[in-house]
Amino acid sequence: MDPKSLPEELPRREQQSNFRLTIGTNKTIEPELRAEADAAFESGFGCVKEGLRDGSCLTFGPKDAETFGSDRAEDVITDVAFHAKTEVGEIKRRLHAHPIVKMKHYSQVHLHTRSIMAAFKKGYNLEEAKPREGGRDWLSSRSYAGRIALLQIKPDKQPYVQVELLQGDGFDDRMTRYAFKDNQEDCPL
Repeated sequence: MDPKSLPEELPRREQQSNFRLTIGTNKTIEPELRAEADAAFESGFGCVKEGLRDGSCLTFGPKDAETFGSDRAEDVITDVAFHAKTEVGEIKRRLHAHPIVKMKHYSQVHLHTRSIMAAFKKGYNLEEAKPREGGRDWLSSRSYAGRIALLQIKPDKQPYVQVELLQGDGFDDRMTRYAFKDNQEDCPL
């Protein structure tokens, strides 16, 4: 949104921005670990959603820092919708997701990739640290520590995150449907 020459008593215009993210752990997940990995992804998504709402995963005013740079999320973000479903890639068989983020706001917003990486990793690894039902022998002969080692994002690694601003009327709906292409009944549209 470009700054407009409006009288001070007039508020800024509400904008809607739509983003397509790609988030992955850069790990091939064994089929028997899929439910565990999906739970970890959901936890990671929760931390990213919270970061979008509280502003910790955003930058305000990247093109006009003088007008928008000091904005606070609670003042300028009115709604955040986050829709995601995990899928396994056809070539490398890596579990990933293409979340669609729809934000209503009164500022210039930029999704901060490094902050999204950190938020997702924190939530994903927190879920992975939780003990599961069934004690330590959670899957045949694999121990709880073995499950953590297979799924956890290591301290020296980062998840893959790519952010794309969606354009055009109806484009966001088409991309949301694409994100749920393998499971249309979960599509929020």
